[in-house]
Amino acid sequence: PVITVVAGTSVVCANSPVSFTAGGASTYTWSSGATGNINTISPVSSSAYTVYGSSTAGCVGSATVSVLTNSLPVITISPSNPTVCALTAVNFTASGAGSYTWSNGTQNNLFTVYPGLNESYSVSGTDPNNGCISSATAAITTNSLPLLTVSGPSAVCSGNNATLIASGGNNYAWNTGAVTASINIAPVNTTTYLLSGSNLAGCSATLGFVLTVNPLPTLLIAQSNTAVCMYTPVSFTASGASSYLWNTGANTSIMTVSPASPTTYVVIGTDGLGCESTQSVAINTYSIPVVNIVPGNIT
Repeated sequence: PVITVVAGTSVVCANSPVSFTAGGASTYTWSSGATGNINTISPVSSSAYTVYGSSTAGCVGSATVSVLTNSLPVITISPSNPTVCALTAVNFTASGAGSYTWSNGTQNNLFTVYPGLNESYSVSGTDPNNGCISSATAAITTNSLPLLTVSGPSAVCSGNNATLIASGGNNYAWNTGAVTASINIAPVNTTTYLLSGSNLAGCSATLGFVLTVNPLPTLLIAQSNTAVCMYTPVSFTASGASSYLWNTGANTSIMTVSPASPTTYVVIGTDGLGCESTQSVAINTYSIPVVNIVPGNIT
């Protein structure tokens, strides 16, 4: 029999499928081991393929067809398999082809990502001369960022100290200049403290902590007199706070005393936020005259 064989194409990119169709016989056997009149092969390099055809009478003929292959572009990605801290920019550069398409659709040889987890990115590149395409993949390993926390009071009264304690990292730096986990501060006004912390992998994070400074209550004392005779009652009325405690033990805003001598009275006032201030008032006393009765002549 006169065997014919037709290739779907005579030139393909390496590893791309090409189909051959044989005719002129009843049964066919290909040099690749395949049988049937149609054979699909993905050649790695330029190759010749022979088909043997048998007629119904048992006669055998053959035909050979050649396919040329174009090499695939060798794509490289730099950096290839980086390890970075989570959310850190990774700038990939692909090379080895004329045009590129990344797995997220970006069409450029340059590609920047900010991975939060371990991730892989692939790029396909096209040879500008023969149109062949190949790909490469880069895997990113991410180290977690430290999960920083700050413990301490969220508010203090004006003039009071506060201790803030950082956790979640291995090394710390505060915007106060301190490089310890804990800091003791006495802010004058409401202040935001910035903490930077890093872990053993060298990854760092930043956290802000707002410490509110509450003003002290402004205490006032109204008094009925500034000087009285000994043992004469005098009243004081404190205002400007929520609760009061006098040095006499009284715990009301209004207090009445009967001083026997010049005395200073002190009141501590506490507002609704727990802030305290102190006010005092002095009372002068006049001595009570001593009246003597001298008896006259008694008859």
